[in-house]
Amino acid sequence: MMGTAGTSLLRSRSFLFAWGGQSVSMPGSRVSYLALMQWVLEKTGSAAAIAAVGIAVALPSLLLGPIAGAYIDCLDRRHVMVATDWINRSIVGSAGLLLFSGALQV
Repeated sequence: MMGTAGTSLLRSRSFLFAWGGQSVSMPGSRVSYLALMQWVLEKTGSAAAIAAVGIAVALPSLLLGPIAGAYIDCLDRRHVMVATDWINRSIVGSAGLLLFSGALQV
């Protein structure tokens, strides 16, 4: 059963926009990482290359997460979410453009 805090969140337009956007953005980012690993597998056939992609995806979060978390708590969460989503879109979009133009290399 949902309490009054949960009910008030569902009535918040800002929360619903953020929740809806993240529920689309996060799975899409994960699928793009899986697609990148599949592309690397097709191009190289190397398990080591796939492992390198997985490490490259995970390592920044593991190393910078605790430090960035403490710093970001001092900033406006809304602006941080918007900025990091735009950065993520730019990275994934750039990889997509490079792939479709034929310029993406392992």
